[in-house]
Amino acid sequence: MNRPMSEGRFWNSREFLATIHNVALARLVSPYAVLAHVLARVAASTPPHVVLPAFVGSKGSLNVIIALVGPSGSGKGAASGASHDAVVTPEVFTAPLGSGEGMVKAFAHRERNKDNEWNTVMDRTRVLFHADEADTLAALGSRTGSTTSSLMRSAWSGERLGATYADETKRVVLEPHSYRAVVTLGVQPKRSATLLGEAAGGTPQRVLWMPSTYAELVEDPPEPFDAYELPVLNWDGASGAGNDFLIEFPAHVAACVRKERLKNARGESEVSELDSHSTQSRLKVAALLAILNGKKKASRVDWHLAGHIMAVSDRTRSECTAAIEELEADASRERGRQRAVEKSAREDHEADQKNKRWASMHRQLTTSNSMLYSALYKSITRSQRRGPDHFKLEVESYVRDQWLLHDEQTNRYRLGPKAEAPAT
Repeated sequence: MNRPMSEGRFWNSREFLATIHNVALARLVSPYAVLAHVLARVAASTPPHVVLPAFVGSKGSLNVIIALVGPSGSGKGAASGASHDAVVTPEVFTAPLGSGEGMVKAFAHRERNKDNEWNTVMDRTRVLFHADEADTLAALGSRTGSTTSSLMRSAWSGERLGATYADETKRVVLEPHSYRAVVTLGVQPKRSATLLGEAAGGTPQRVLWMPSTYAELVEDPPEPFDAYELPVLNWDGASGAGNDFLIEFPAHVAACVRKERLKNARGESEVSELDSHSTQSRLKVAALLAILNGKKKASRVDWHLAGHIMAVSDRTRSECTAAIEELEADASRERGRQRAVEKSAREDHEADQKNKRWASMHRQLTTSNSMLYSALYKSITRSQRRGPDHFKLEVESYVRDQWLLHDEQTNRYRLGPKAEAPAT
């Protein structure tokens, strides 16, 4: 379970966290949004061969997807600028989030070698993708054959990316864990349905949801600290299979991960669908916190700090879910109101038409004293008629209410004792 800590304890637990908090307050932006940008840049600065241990299944990637959540004008963009003032990291190649094919081509391209054979040539191994609004994801997803969301999910796990195209220039393939892909998304809570709606595919489960609002911002902000510099770590020298460098974790973390996996495999887990990747996300965050702290091994403290961040993520995602549910409830109420208005309008129209039909019959019967059924029907204008069956039922109701009297022997009708004059 992801357990939150007190705000003071969390932000004062590490030098870089204290700096992020201070700079965020000084710049009047959410420290969690600043932290989100910092984590994204740290991930994008870390070589792809740095991976998580294979506690379950295979090794894990440090590729992350981060949503900065808040209403328009809440400082999602400002937090990005503040993050550079808070933590100095190596320059990161940044690209707008695009199609799945475009994301793959941000890393590599195809060209012929000296033997005229087509090869994939890596242009870079690390890319930070960004979309100012989650609506971009919706727009991309609406395209025929769009693979953006599925590619994001595969990239999060460090899986093989790319597809086999007939066109050799498009046949770019990235091998597992040969690339570092980081995605940041701006998300307004009331426009988060696109992201949350992909739960069946597993997209929102892989997202770290960080708020761009913060209740503890003050009118008189403090002076900002000097920037914290990301420690330079040497990732040479494999600690795992092949060229992999494994981020180490305490034994109790490995036991916790395996225990949860065992529950899932046995069908005993009570974890909700939206929390199905929570533990793996926590491992990623803990590893990034360790790297920020200049360590190649995540500590017990890193694990607890990551638990707090995941608790904030859970809360932020729940706020998005609540916002969408509120919108849907409002829409449902509006549909109900509209249906009621339409029903009332239909009823008013029908009452008006019924009154007009009665006025026609009343006028004719007042003049003729009595009429055959067929003549009674013809006394109504065509525009007022609703068909013979409906007219029959209506006449029968007038007879029951004694507005009309029916002589069964002659089949003639005349005004009854309780006949009311038509409304004017």
